[in-house]
Amino acid sequence: MKQYAVIGLGLFGYSVAIELSRLGNEVLAIDKNEEIVDKIAENVSHAVVCDVTSEGALMELGLSNFDCCIVCIGNNFEALVLAAMTCKELGVKQVIAKAKDEMHGRVLTKAGVDQVFIPEKEMGTRLASLLCNNGIVDFIELSRDYSIVEIKTPDKWIGLSILDLRIREKFGVNIVAIKNNNEQININPRPEEILEKNSSMVVIGTDIELQKVSKL
Repeated sequence: MKQYAVIGLGLFGYSVAIELSRLGNEVLAIDKNEEIVDKIAENVSHAVVCDVTSEGALMELGLSNFDCCIVCIGNNFEALVLAAMTCKELGVKQVIAKAKDEMHGRVLTKAGVDQVFIPEKEMGTRLASLLCNNGIVDFIELSRDYSIVEIKTPDKWIGLSILDLRIREKFGVNIVAIKNNNEQININPRPEEILEKNSSMVVIGTDIELQKVSKL
């Protein structure tokens, strides 16, 4: 179980915190609005009222113990940058920040943020699902429900063929390409193709089906 801190509980931050918690993670939800904190409290591990524009207040929360901090302050860019920088200075392993546009994204990247998300491009629940599936290397959203993802080949599948695994029948997804450990890509692999160690698969399917495969 990983530990996540979500700073700022607007629509985006709230949805990320709820989804991360639903997926079995420990979540600390932080906002200066007491009403919002009270609302989310029963759905996450911890929820605290905190002036997220205060560097000192953030330092008292013990954020250095968390695997990832997601900063989602939407109405105060200066506070967003300060909170993100504070998280980095405290030694948080991964800091993700929400930006309203590409320009703000570039500023956050220069400030040391590990990953920038622009809500117009990515949904909060999609971010949470991606964070919780270590097997997923990359993904492309095709529609609200369907995606193409690159997934590390599960250990239990190594040495078996696509035909043996009956992937489409069992999981409802299709393998459209295989990347071997030499970074060579085999597009539209044959059913007899053997999955090798340290390889990855490019798979298309619904988000629910893809999550099942990534957790194998």
